[in-house]
Amino acid sequence: MFKVVLYYASIVVAGGLFAVLGIANLNARVVDPGSVMMVLGGIGLIAFAGYRLATADDPARHVPTDGWVWAIVVAAVLFSAWTVLFSPVSA
Repeated sequence: MFKVVLYYASIVVAGGLFAVLGIANLNARVVDPGSVMMVLGGIGLIAFAGYRLATADDPARHVPTDGWVWAIVVAAVLFSAWTVLFSPVSA
């Protein structure tokens, strides 16, 4: 169960960061396809995780092996650190 929560939480964190960065770019009047796609992709990742958790009979069945789960967790943590330390939002 811990692996399932870790997997879907990492996807939601990454999706949330994509959406927040895209929205911040749009608020800074940087309206380009990249900003719009970041928002849409972030919302899509959040929607995917929520839909899978809400509708799947056994969400653990769709979770990849341990190596992939930990790779996704590390990627979400690194993406979070990069977003906080080196905010790429245009001013």
